[in-house]
Amino acid sequence: MNAEALSSGTSSPKEGFMKKNSFLIALILMFAIMLAPLPEGLTSAGKNSIAVFVFALIVWLFRPFAEAASSLLILAFLIIFQVTKQKDVFGALGSDTNFLVLSGLIISVAMAKTNLAKRMALTIITKFGKNSSMLLLSLMAVNFAIAFLMPSGTARSTLLLPIALAVIAALGVKEGEKSNIAKQVTLTVPAADHFATSSILTATGSNILAIEMVKQATGTTVYYSDWLLWGLVPNIMLALIWWVMIKRMFPSKNKSMDISSFQTDLKEMGSLSKDELRVLAIFGGTVILWMCDRWTGLNAAAVALLSASLLFVPKVGVLNWKETNKKINWGLIVFNAAAIASGAALGKTKATNWVIDGIFDKLNLHNMSPYMVLGVILAITMLIIVLTSSKTGRITMLVPILIGFAQTLEINPLFLIMPVVMLNAHHFVFPFNAKSNLIYFGTGHIHMEDMVKSGTYISLIGIIVFVLTAMTYWKVVGLTF
Repeated sequence: MNAEALSSGTSSPKEGFMKKNSFLIALILMFAIMLAPLPEGLTSAGKNSIAVFVFALIVWLFRPFAEAASSLLILAFLIIFQVTKQKDVFGALGSDTNFLVLSGLIISVAMAKTNLAKRMALTIITKFGKNSSMLLLSLMAVNFAIAFLMPSGTARSTLLLPIALAVIAALGVKEGEKSNIAKQVTLTVPAADHFATSSILTATGSNILAIEMVKQATGTTVYYSDWLLWGLVPNIMLALIWWVMIKRMFPSKNKSMDISSFQTDLKEMGSLSKDELRVLAIFGGTVILWMCDRWTGLNAAAVALLSASLLFVPKVGVLNWKETNKKINWGLIVFNAAAIASGAALGKTKATNWVIDGIFDKLNLHNMSPYMVLGVILAITMLIIVLTSSKTGRITMLVPILIGFAQTLEINPLFLIMPVVMLNAHHFVFPFNAKSNLIYFGTGHIHMEDMVKSGTYISLIGIIVFVLTAMTYWKVVGLTF
């Protein structure tokens, strides 16, 4: 069963209605907000920015047509309804975010072409996957390792799918059989992808989008090394908790595994090819420069752009433009521009502050400690994650609001934004929450309730771990309110 078929098969009639009619609903709501009387404390431009933002959220979350196409319309609305200046809208297309995403996509093409990521996966499994318990750890390690190389969770999960299925078969499980060891494997691979995505700035475009929105609104730069320092510890903790939890939730004997087939695959690949060595050298240098960005002054986008360019240089790289161009998702560039421009418009027109004041009055967050506020926000975020499937859509919705929250509370915006953005990658509960979930649910080895049960537990634990991390480790490394 493929992911697309599964997605349509699990959607409810209500979801089908929304997908079919969401564009009309979004237009009606946008114009209703624009034509409504101007509330006290809100400017006309601020009201229009909320209207366009509501339209964007609906069409992005329910996707009545391609996100890139709807993003072009949103960029036009921002100008036509005088929400923001033309130069700000068009400037979003040339943002650091877009160049970082573009460069990441190019690097990912090189990884796939040379089979370097596949070699890494097979190497780790053959070295450490001697039994089913260690196998789970090795699968998680593979995901963390290739997350540095491939800026797409779906691509990583797809890469590991044949390896995961071969592992299950090597453990004596038949195709489609719902044994506990098969459940452990098919639940762990997408879970590890979510932990890795949360840990590494460049592991997904929504992370990059979030820090660009923060920079646009506050002038604060989040470096690659900052993200790694803040994100790796809580996510490794959660990955280890998952490892213990999933084995207890679906207990099985700690079987030895025949890894000869993986050793054969790895042996057949031979030694590192010249192309692999070139890509490895280029990306190794990229990671080093990313880690040293605080001292070099080079941001992640500049470094990635240099690396991506080198991949096209004759006798240095491995790519040609004609071949690579066909594999680049240019629609993602347009989507990022619309997300950045619409989010920035909310801040510049003070619309977020107006919304935040209303929310504060309802929840009485003014009287809570910063850690209690963080806990409440993370719980709300997790509820939104369970109900939606777009990481970038959630970032576009949440980051401007959180910036307003922080400014009203007079605390460091990153204290609220970083844990929320990291938690945004933790979409464990339903198959439709992430494409990687759909891919592994489609193997037939797990029931819906298996994913819901394990996903609910780790989601709740994740909220607790992030709050405790904020109270302890992040205070030590400088991320505090």
